[in-house]
Amino acid sequence: MIKAWLFDLSRTILFPKDKAYLGELNKLHKDLLPKPNYDFSAHFQLDEDLLGFLATQKDKYKLYIFTSGSIQEASQIKSRLLEVFDDVFSAETIGLTKKDPESYRKISDMLGLTPDEVIFVDDSQENVSAAKTAGMNGVVYREFEELKKEINDKINLLPTKEEFFSKMDELMGELQAMREEQTLSTYRLSNHEDRIGVLEKKVGVVTV
Repeated sequence: MIKAWLFDLSRTILFPKDKAYLGELNKLHKDLLPKPNYDFSAHFQLDEDLLGFLATQKDKYKLYIFTSGSIQEASQIKSRLLEVFDDVFSAETIGLTKKDPESYRKISDMLGLTPDEVIFVDDSQENVSAAKTAGMNGVVYREFEELKKEINDKINLLPTKEEFFSKMDELMGELQAMREEQTLSTYRLSNHEDRIGVLEKKVGVVTV
């Protein structure tokens, strides 16, 4: 049973505003950090559609980030990320790269979960393969709508508590209606049999 989602940050949740930039976001952030008047928001942007969707999943799953560097500490995004995610893990902090399957086993241990209870989402096939080697479920991220479809079609998200109890109320209502219909049908059948018995007595018919 899936209990947690582990998300990559760069090019999954955080993107460069310059679409032509193909380098690492952590490196770009570190290079720009010493410059005067460095405006983080002029160079990076969060995928708010994805964050909004993940926020609706918080009562179903624990949500975490696993990133290579420290860009998540930028004040412009840190508080927003912590609104959605329960914690952030950095490869720099745990001392293992995202290409090493052991990093995913270590994070699973830190979460108190088995790897197969976690789904890892990353834009890198190599990183996803490493997570799968560790025993995690893996999804290669390409774009938000595709990810959302894959979640809905293949992973069968658990309902929220509100959805669960609403569905239970609906099913209980249907069950009650069926019971009432069955009771009414039984009463009608019994009444019908009684009338047949009365008529048979009047005409002297003996029912075997």
